Amino acid sequence: MSTLQQALIKRTTCAIFDADAILNKHDFSLGKLSNVVELLKKLKSEGIDFAVVSSKGAEITEQIEIAGLNEFFTKKNTFHKDRLDLSVVKQYADECGICNCMIQYGMNKYHMHAAAELGYRPEQCVTVEYNKFATFASYSIGMGTCLFTGMLIESNRRKKLAIVHSITKATEAA
Repeated sequence: MSTLQQALIKRTTCAIFDADAILNKHDFSLGKLSNVVELLKKLKSEGIDFAVVSSKGAEITEQIEIAGLNEFFTKKNTFHKDRLDLSVVKQYADECGICNCMIQYGMNKYHMHAAAELGYRPEQCVTVEYNKFATFASYSIGMGTCLFTGMLIESNRRKKLAIVHSITKATEAA
């Protein structure tokens, strides 16, 4: 049984997208946005939860709307600087055994906030990042990571990464 099938049976996986990975306006002309939409539709159809995080403020919701992704990202699954609740993040870190020093590292506080609010432990999450450095931050708190470069998803070979990779492959084959 594939990792994707296992995740779908358990329904215990959440993909957390870094906004910079999917909202880089310069990449829209390269067809990246249509690939993002295909991936989000596939995740949604399979019942896999997902969220978007950003270190920017509430203006990220406007960028989501301009990109036409507001059907996928609503207030419930959009996490940004203005919405960040560090008390939730600290409680989550304590409950999951994550060192508090990791909260300030990279996008970790946003990933942890999203996971906490959506009800997922770190090992149940896959973060979709736009650069390799960001994948190390997510990995450091026990989340699976993958690097999204448009159509190609490169993984760090953690089990949960295969979920997003498998979904992409299934979307390409469809």
